[in-house]
Amino acid sequence: MVPAPGAGPTDDLLCRAAQALGRPVLSEDKQVLRQARRLGLDSYNTLMLALALCAQGHLPLEDFPRQRERLRGFARYGAQVLAVGDAVYRELLEETAGS
Repeated sequence: MVPAPGAGPTDDLLCRAAQALGRPVLSEDKQVLRQARRLGLDSYNTLMLALALCAQGHLPLEDFPRQRERLRGFARYGAQVLAVGDAVYRELLEETAGS
């Protein structure tokens, strides 16, 4: 197995395993997430997982802002990632307000 361009051997192995199992890649590592995209795999960081839990009713939506701030304490999310997360959160709020 030859790693995709720009991927380290561990990144590639993780992504190829997810591909073989038909599973998404879950990671906070930007290089792993990039490798997953190169391979056409679904991938999620913890911010998006928290939002998915909110959407499915496993995490109260009102808890998300606190969880977001806790994540910012250790995760190195760029402004664009945070903006996408905030937009998804607003959409979820609108959905629940309309229900």
